[in-house]
Amino acid sequence: MSIPKPLSSQLFVGLRNAGWLFFDKIFRMATGLIVGVWLARYLGPEQFGVLNYAYVFPLIMSAFVGLGINPLLVSQIPVASNHIEIDRLVLTSVALKMFAGIIAFGIILVTNYYIHSHLSQLFVLITISASGLLFQGFDAVDIYFQSIRRVQYSIIPKVIAFVLATLARLYGLTHGLGLTFFVLVMVVELATSYVTIYLLFFKQRRLPFLQWSFHKSTAYRLLRMAWPLMVAEFFIFIYMRLDQVMIKYLANSAELGKYSAALRISEAWYFVAGALTASFYPGIIILRSQNYSAYLQRYQYLLNLLVAIGISIGLAFNIAAEPISQLLYGAQYVGVGNILAIHIWTGIFVFLGVGSNNWYVVENLQTFLLWRTVAGVLINVSLNILLIPHYGALGASIATLLAQMVASYLTNGFYRRTKEVFILQTNALLFIPKWLNNRVKRTFLE
Repeated sequence: MSIPKPLSSQLFVGLRNAGWLFFDKIFRMATGLIVGVWLARYLGPEQFGVLNYAYVFPLIMSAFVGLGINPLLVSQIPVASNHIEIDRLVLTSVALKMFAGIIAFGIILVTNYYIHSHLSQLFVLITISASGLLFQGFDAVDIYFQSIRRVQYSIIPKVIAFVLATLARLYGLTHGLGLTFFVLVMVVELATSYVTIYLLFFKQRRLPFLQWSFHKSTAYRLLRMAWPLMVAEFFIFIYMRLDQVMIKYLANSAELGKYSAALRISEAWYFVAGALTASFYPGIIILRSQNYSAYLQRYQYLLNLLVAIGISIGLAFNIAAEPISQLLYGAQYVGVGNILAIHIWTGIFVFLGVGSNNWYVVENLQTFLLWRTVAGVLINVSLNILLIPHYGALGASIATLLAQMVASYLTNGFYRRTKEVFILQTNALLFIPKWLNNRVKRTFLE
């Protein structure tokens, strides 16, 4: 039976964009892993821990700068009635995020001064790292290109900036440069890529050069719908990154360095969920208004695929975690394999969360997304307080796994309006066991 033309065309476009996204992420993962491992060996656990600690506060505040708008853009741009509405959505989002970036940078400056002013190096590192928030607003244009399935417009500039930044990092590694240099490279890479993408938007849209467009009604509508997502994303960043702050203060910088080394490998695969979801979600959204049953079926396929990939990665790294970590990081990072063997399973629930996050937006359940994230934060912080003093980074990895499982999956089973996505997620988790069971039955029956 042949595939209907519109569906076949949608599938081709989705696969093409997935190809671009996978090229970008795999290239970054492979290159970044090599340079990142070299950097970790070059700095040693303690200094590597300091470097990653300098990134924590800006990462947490990046959720505030994002304002929770990106999921709304993904859902609204594909169904926008005309090009004027699209321009208003994108440019108003950029303006809102730029303003939020200035506020976030100011908050970090003040907080950093009161907490780290006596530690001159750490104060400088965090200040430089936080300056990247001033450019984050331009990522609304990146979301626009994803939504219209023209991701090459954003990927090519980002890859070029990444290559140049990688060359700069290699220069720093071979010439014995310090932490400040590597943080500066990160900020320059971010600024260069996003500003270039922003300029390409004006060229692609054929708008007057650098035309600024801010619409109060659009801004109000976006903020009214997005605030639960913003708070939820803020708490997500807290329970994904606060463990690093707690390790530093409940253990030490060296333990944080080992934990960060394990995360470099474990979280390198998270791009798969984002790439697949970003590529296929616009088509799923369109299908929802045409055939709800087919919409649920397509969503189930997406979640099945994400969980299958997550389980495969978990099994592979659980078996080989210790030799891989020793090969990459060496004897000075002893214990990283055990941390990785536990933390790698967090990916399954991260994949489920990424795959279903846009579902809450479409079903107008942003507030529930907030409350489930708060539950995850409370569990993560509580478990970290209990486990880190006794088990260090290993305890933090256990806490993160359990918190992610609760926030991304179990909470959906306790609310009537999220039972539908809970069933989809459960079916996805049972997909591989059911498939294996059927294969075994067929083998013995034959």
